[in-house]
Amino acid sequence: QIHVKSAPKMADRSKNKGKKGENKKGHQDSKRGHSKSDGGGSKHPEHDSDSPSDQSQAEQDFVRWLRENGAQFPKLEWPVYSWPGEVHDGERGVRVIEDIAPAEEMFRIPGKILFNREKCLKSDIGPVFRRHREVLFSDRDEIAISLLLLYEKLEKGPKSFWWPMIKILPSDPGAASLWADLELAELQDGVLWSDCMVKNNVLRDQHARILLPVVRAHPEHFTAERYTFEEFRWALLCAESRIFGRFLPSPGLVPFADLLNHVNVRAYYRWDAASGCAVYHCDASGLYPHAAGREAFMTY
Repeated sequence: QIHVKSAPKMADRSKNKGKKGENKKGHQDSKRGHSKSDGGGSKHPEHDSDSPSDQSQAEQDFVRWLRENGAQFPKLEWPVYSWPGEVHDGERGVRVIEDIAPAEEMFRIPGKILFNREKCLKSDIGPVFRRHREVLFSDRDEIAISLLLLYEKLEKGPKSFWWPMIKILPSDPGAASLWADLELAELQDGVLWSDCMVKNNVLRDQHARILLPVVRAHPEHFTAERYTFEEFRWALLCAESRIFGRFLPSPGLVPFADLLNHVNVRAYYRWDAASGCAVYHCDASGLYPHAAGREAFMTY
């Protein structure tokens, strides 16, 4: 899945978001080009400055939620839209507010707010995941995570513990598979066009063959008509573009980690069992100094 903002803006600073620069098996790197298009790169709708009053309520609520639940990012600031002199000025990113040394810890996110298999099994719909384990869970758990994401969004809404995270997810994940035929034609790449068609067909199959039967089998939990193909596609593309997993106990969304835009820096992450946190470290090579005032990046 190649992820970018939209066809007319292809020149936008490498949104190569082939999501997940980790190239997990069977995936066309759904996170890689994750530059400025979703958690990180959306345009600020009204303001140019970065003062708290110019942040959206959803952004302020999300930062508050992170801190209340133990997330630590003392040398980073988000959201920031002002990047003077840069081609992506006006797009959202994370700014360094105090020098971060090579390989130094940038931030840590407690396990209690990792959106993963454990949360699926412990959620209100845990019995659903246990009953349908074979079709919902996989090596990356994207369908299971998508179902929990939709349940929290469509059934619980603002009452959900996860609502602050859900509210800042992009309404349009920016996938090339969502483009119209005329937009795809501008790519002049038959292979990519074909890949997009395959992706759409796979999504429709997963919705019809997996999601709908599970939802319809449990009317005590789900209002089936809410789980449309469009909602499923949104949730799955959000999940595919944000899942971390190689070094964590299980694949999942890591709130805040997906807000750093992608550049090929040698940043890395690990699971700290002692504190129960996902810990993300700065570029260890020193080739991209994370100095105060610069943008902080992640390699997906």
